[in-house]
Amino acid sequence: MGSIDNKEPAMPATTATTEAVPFVWDRDYRNNEQVRPYFAAYSEVRARVAPEGLDTYDSLFIGEIPGIAGSADEATGIYLLQTMHRLDALAVEIAAFTETGGKPISEFDLDGKVLRGTLVHHGFYVGGTGWEVTKNVRVTFADNPGIPVERQSVLFKKPGQRNWRHQMGSQAQYLFLPAGSS
Repeated sequence: MGSIDNKEPAMPATTATTEAVPFVWDRDYRNNEQVRPYFAAYSEVRARVAPEGLDTYDSLFIGEIPGIAGSADEATGIYLLQTMHRLDALAVEIAAFTETGGKPISEFDLDGKVLRGTLVHHGFYVGGTGWEVTKNVRVTFADNPGIPVERQSVLFKKPGQRNWRHQMGSQAQYLFLPAGSS
């Protein structure tokens, strides 16, 4: 049915209320991206219920996030959103450090060498993130014959220390900025 001027009739004006797709957990706590579609709504609620810089409890979000509210996996969805928030904040810190010239420690040739500078150890564990900066530090790799260089442990000494401190973990968790680079 056309209008008098043979154009299609105008659609009735409606308010754009897009309902969020209900959240269904994929049973993988490490797959934070499964809640990315709900992150904007989570961020709005977070801004409303928690002043900047304060940690939030999952219970503050119950019933507040469209698509997650009322689902059988609501608590898990909120937990994953909280984790995603922390991971995104960690990514911002990593980006800021690399903009000053910091690089993954694996990009430095430390085979038998010692460098001085700023060492950052960052990491993620289920439930949180970590960021530790050690300035004016000497750094090298542990000499472990038979272990590839990229898997060698990082050793460091702070000023005034006699013995090397052994850092566990993957080199992917370390960033380094040589002295005089900033």
